[in-house]
Amino acid sequence: MNSNKILLSNKEEHIKPFIKWPGGKDSELEIIMKNFPKDFNKYLEPFIGGGAIFLNTRAKEYYINDKSKELITLYSMIKSQNQSFYSYLERINNNWNIISIFVENNQNKLINLYKAEDLSIIESFINRNVDFFKNLVFTESDFKILEYELLKNMISKITRSKKIEYKKGKLPDHEILNNLECCLKSAYYMYLRNLYNSFKIDDLPSQYS
Repeated sequence: MNSNKILLSNKEEHIKPFIKWPGGKDSELEIIMKNFPKDFNKYLEPFIGGGAIFLNTRAKEYYINDKSKELITLYSMIKSQNQSFYSYLERINNNWNIISIFVENNQNKLINLYKAEDLSIIESFINRNVDFFKNLVFTESDFKILEYELLKNMISKITRSKKIEYKKGKLPDHEILNNLECCLKSAYYMYLRNLYNSFKIDDLPSQYS
């Protein structure tokens, strides 16, 4: 089997694309489908992308390919129901929700942090909650990345919000909390993006390449 090609058979009907991709055909799907033959045995797509058309066709066999090895690896993991892959997704999703719970349980501390005149206490806040934040990372050595993003995002968000307050008046507490929750999730997203950008697809075991 070609390293960038997988065969999918007995495809279930109408699944929405699970990833956005440049040049996606979502908006043109209805027009494209009207020009498809009613019946065919094999579906071949050299550049699958988000798969909007592929996921809405019926055939006995499906061959998909793409120049992006990362993208085809993603399709392969979904096809094989790779448990390691799904466990990482579940952990990311759980962490996303846990951040919301953390904000809910620390409302007063976060509001006081926001209203403080000295932004240097942000570092102290992170240190006091270091166990929580360390539980968000995959390995302990990754924590420095998240710590950096937390400091950068919190300082930037609070600084911008206070400039807006100076012009338009004080923010209510619920908006302050919403802003800080967004800030913490932004830092977590940036941590994940950093891991992705430093990852080499060729480091995967051969069965995924």
